[in-house]
Amino acid sequence: VKQPGKSYRFRVIGAISQNFPLRVSIDDHKFTAIAMDSLNIEPVPDLTYLWLAAGERYDIEVQTKKRYNSGRLRNINIPAHKIRVIGYTDPSDKSAGALCTIAWLKYPGQSINHTYVTDTKCTGFDIPSSDCSGTNITTRTLNPVPNSITAWTNRIQYPDW
Repeated sequence: VKQPGKSYRFRVIGAISQNFPLRVSIDDHKFTAIAMDSLNIEPVPDLTYLWLAAGERYDIEVQTKKRYNSGRLRNINIPAHKIRVIGYTDPSDKSAGALCTIAWLKYPGQSINHTYVTDTKCTGFDIPSSDCSGTNITTRTLNPVPNSITAWTNRIQYPDW
């Protein structure tokens, strides 16, 4: 983040070859979806999570904070915010396995932990169960995943012509 308080546009791409959804979130930030697959959409503000499938693209706008903790006043090291991406091979059975990674949203004076590695259990990427249905009132989810892998898989199946 070069200019705190400014809006930044990101294109989030479901660049994954597996057929399972990915969830994107940004620690301590909400965002607005403004385009899908390169077409402008009615803005969907105040999102906490965005789910996307393989090949899908969303443009989001993140309003950065005007006031943030850089740690300078107390001479302490403040870490940058994690942009978390996680995908479950079966969203209805989280023990079936997950893939996860992070990127960083860094304000001036914040630091990036270059030794950070996501563990195999994706610790810190937990999804409250109500978020899978999009009904949690403390979060707002765009494109929520069905509660069963069958419903997710069948959404892209067409009947025989």
